[in-house]
Amino acid sequence: MIQRSVNGVLCALLIMGLTACGGSGDGSVADGGIGGTGISSGSISAIGSIVVNGRRFEVESAEITVNGTPAPASALEVGYVVGVRGDFQDGIAESVEFVPNVIGPIPGNDIAAGADKGTLTIMQQVVHVTSTTIFTNVSGPGALAGEDRVLVSGFRNSNQEIVASHIRLLPGTGDFPQDQIVGRVALDSDDGFAIAGLRIDYPFRPGEGERVIARGSYSGGTPPTFAADSVETVDDLGGDPDDEVELEGIVGEFTNLSSPFTVEGVPVDGSGATIEGGEIGLDAEVEVDGSFGLNGVLIARRIEVDREENVEIEARVSSVSSDLTTVRFFNDELSVRVTDRTRLKDDTNEVDAFGVGDIAPGNFLEIDGYVADDGASVIATRLEREDPEDSTNIAGPVQDVVCETNLISLLGIQVNIDGAEFDDGGSCDDITTGTIVELTWNSAVNNLSTSVDEVEIEDADD
Repeated sequence: MIQRSVNGVLCALLIMGLTACGGSGDGSVADGGIGGTGISSGSISAIGSIVVNGRRFEVESAEITVNGTPAPASALEVGYVVGVRGDFQDGIAESVEFVPNVIGPIPGNDIAAGADKGTLTIMQQVVHVTSTTIFTNVSGPGALAGEDRVLVSGFRNSNQEIVASHIRLLPGTGDFPQDQIVGRVALDSDDGFAIAGLRIDYPFRPGEGERVIARGSYSGGTPPTFAADSVETVDDLGGDPDDEVELEGIVGEFTNLSSPFTVEGVPVDGSGATIEGGEIGLDAEVEVDGSFGLNGVLIARRIEVDREENVEIEARVSSVSSDLTTVRFFNDELSVRVTDRTRLKDDTNEVDAFGVGDIAPGNFLEIDGYVADDGASVIATRLEREDPEDSTNIAGPVQDVVCETNLISLLGIQVNIDGAEFDDGGSCDDITTGTIVELTWNSAVNNLSTSVDEVEIEDADD
């Protein structure tokens, strides 16, 4: 028979398939309503204690489960989409649960080596890799090979494709011996059912549109099938009107703010909400703060819309602010603000519970983010400490260009491009305000007096 979830509220939080939002424009921590008992569902942005939806939770006394099995806090990773129930006022988690969207093999990989974004297919599921996707046990998407087995955590969009917040290479079966898929049931005429196009072979059928976890074994034959050993039906997210709710996810159905829309299947009333960030629409990545009404609709007080990442930085740190909110580069001329929604990860294997306080001058960081409203700084959505490289790179939208003096302004700094080599035969005359450019110094650069070695003008759809 089809198993039914006993812990509907939290399990639903976990498997919403919910990509992390880019953070507020002012870098502040989420207010989270009036405090008290609450439910927070979203991707982990930092570990030690864990930060979810900009809220820090202590997890020492929490009941932690990973895929239904009790686990230590060390099993939680940055980018995992989790459900947390706890005290919002004191920041103490009662329980933390994590269930991956997909566990299974990759048939092949068309993402180029060194690329940080693209699309993978895993058990017939389209998985979007973005610049903020966190990778574990592998350097990046281009390093994955056919038949590699991976775990994916993220958020499903309106086409039921997964926008990955974390991809973990699984060496052998390890802690995840069975293949797994989570999603909505689509019934077919042959008394079977599918999840996002993957046929599930199981003797009992759930109801149309129900959200399920199927565990078993995937076969990539013609047609591909998934032989399920178990299928568990999970209730959609719900809660008491007194519960505070923080929900990160992707808008799946949308007409306008006057009508309820859905975030991963959860009906949301945004008519009275304060809107921050970008524009709400289909497939917008959002964080919703509010509480449930008696009709089961999430009444939003605040909706934060993810801003598109348009900044990349690979450079050595010059200093870190005393309040640990700002990392600076190029003799402190370029400032990057770190929020409680910035995904923080250490790839040098020096620190497990990595935070801004662990960053020192001379460290080499890779950062993705967007230009702050003031135009003079960057808000980081992903920050990873890496082993040092011999080059320095920055990319972002041009704020001003003066070809007569070979100067470009971007990210609040001015850069000299005199003598730089342009990619694809371009020139300074091809650069206009708003153009995204990538600038490369073929050495470690500590100040902006050194002219850029290479300039690449990026296409609008890159």
